[in-house]
Amino acid sequence: LTLLSGQHESHFSRVTRLSFEQLQKLVSDEWQRNNTDLLSPGEEDTGRTTAEIIQDEVKDPARCARLAEQFGISALLDRRFKYLSTGETRKTLLCQALMTDPQLLILDEPFDGLDVNSRQQLAALLADLHRAGITLVLVLNRFDEIPAFVQFAGVLADCTLSETGEKSSLLQQALVAQLAHSEKLDGITLPEPDVPPARHALADSAPRIVLNDGVVSYNDRPVINHLSWTVNPGEHWQIVGPNGAGKSTLLSLITGDHPQGYSNDLTLFGRRRGSGETIWDIKKHIGYVSSSLHLDYRVSTNVRNVILSGYFDSIGIYQAVSDKQ
Repeated sequence: LTLLSGQHESHFSRVTRLSFEQLQKLVSDEWQRNNTDLLSPGEEDTGRTTAEIIQDEVKDPARCARLAEQFGISALLDRRFKYLSTGETRKTLLCQALMTDPQLLILDEPFDGLDVNSRQQLAALLADLHRAGITLVLVLNRFDEIPAFVQFAGVLADCTLSETGEKSSLLQQALVAQLAHSEKLDGITLPEPDVPPARHALADSAPRIVLNDGVVSYNDRPVINHLSWTVNPGEHWQIVGPNGAGKSTLLSLITGDHPQGYSNDLTLFGRRRGSGETIWDIKKHIGYVSSSLHLDYRVSTNVRNVILSGYFDSIGIYQAVSDKQ
């Protein structure tokens, strides 16, 4: 970015930044590769492996192997990047960033999309990097995500760095304490939803999801292995498991986005998959938020249109929006 006013001075010669935007670009690039018609001789899968992603800028297999071992992803080095979970992609990109041996490492929301164990592991790894002499700058949205080893903190509001200082004293300030408390406030009232059209109606007693002996595999490696699951009306479920356990894959079956849904005994909202239903017959019943949806939202538009696209279950808006909507 171009500095519009003031002065900028940095004594760091090797600076590396890791952000969601970089992950989004990498996923987009891999999507382009995976959907190209130009294959190399003998090439069956255009997706790059984890090792290739890590060594995108610096080719050093030995250093790549050491970093992968440090971050616990050695077993993933030969796996295609497109098959990695959210947490695994974060660790992969962090290894890639460390390949250049940076003096300053800037991490923008590094804990987003990670499960509890992976967050603790990443915080411990960042502490190791801090002890190794690497200067870290973490950009975080929540005060409770600040790792214990962090000594100094700043509060950025309205594009202004309003408060800076030692973390312990900064968090005791009244305004900052109020901001930290606001993260835990509940009781927010949502506006009344529109009356759903009759076509969305389902029998009150009909199961919403029925999966019998479900199997999903990539290159003969099972991700979901003989899973049966039924979700009845009024039930609330929490799917728990480490990164890479198959949570996102299971949800992609439910949202109708996974092609292997057709090869399973799967009934969604009263319609057996492969019985002539369209993906829109499924999506009209679902409100869905995930990091993968964020990555796949490749349309450049404003926040209002992103919200309005929820009326049409689409990425982007391709029809007229009413005043009421």
